[in-house]
Amino acid sequence: MRRGYDEATVQRDMRLNKLAKTATDAAVKVEGAAGKATEAAEVASKAADKVNEAVERQAP
Repeated sequence: MRRGYDEATVQRDMRLNKLAKTATDAAVKVEGAAGKATEAAEVASKAADKVNEAVERQAP
């Protein structure tokens, strides 16, 4: 009986470790995507600033 419990515990721990690794991998991917989104937003903001400058120069 005890051996069965121990084996079940080992199996549970293995599943939990796999789940934790999967969650960690997903978090790393999300962090990377967030960084890329931030960079894209900064580029878009700079482009918008340049457009505004060009429009202001053209305004009478």
